[in-house]
Amino acid sequence: MEMKTQVRILPPLPNIFEDMISNAPLLTQVRQMEVGDEIRVSVDAYAYGTVRRYVTDMSFVLDRRFRSHLDRATRTYTITRVS
Repeated sequence: MEMKTQVRILPPLPNIFEDMISNAPLLTQVRQMEVGDEIRVSVDAYAYGTVRRYVTDMSFVLDRRFRSHLDRATRTYTITRVS
């Protein structure tokens, strides 16, 4: 007896990262930055780990370099596009 194999073609998965970018104002701002631009974010708005993750992810995905800095005196994070 011969077994027949059924092949199911699944629809493509949605691009979760692209959806995350379009729904997050900070990610959108980071994505639209030009070289030399800075964004200052209040400590109350985002955790530093979140800001660092966004900067790291955008650097990899967009092949750009960013720098982030935590300023305790003003209680802000600064994101700078380097290249």
